[in-house]
Amino acid sequence: MNFSIEERFGGVPSGDLYSIKDTAETEQEWRALISEFDETIGGGSVGSREDYEIPDWHHGMRGLFVYLYSERFYVRSFVPAVVRILTVQPKPCFAKFECFIDGSRLVGCFMVFKDRVIFDEGSEKSGLVALLMGERMG
Repeated sequence: MNFSIEERFGGVPSGDLYSIKDTAETEQEWRALISEFDETIGGGSVGSREDYEIPDWHHGMRGLFVYLYSERFYVRSFVPAVVRILTVQPKPCFAKFECFIDGSRLVGCFMVFKDRVIFDEGSEKSGLVALLMGERMG
């Protein structure tokens, strides 16, 4: 899996590809993406998301926007699991994560696409990249 660390993190590359209008059909697609994440990553705990939070709006994008609050997600198997979720979706989608430890300390942000991962600089400094990608940072 290719990954990069970007100084200007935030904008979604090729954002038009993931843009959606607010319709019943796109709402259903987006909810299916959330359900797949809940079942695959969250262990089916849709009703009790204590370790992560997904805002209840798609922000006009076919993507997952997730706040992670538990270090249990910060392992090498996490990104491949997210890629599998994205790959089974019928239309192009991505996932964006904000990662915290100790309940509120931000340790980084990253986006996952089918073929790459983009991290913010904070993810490298905190060691999040090393945990998720298995790369040792100097």
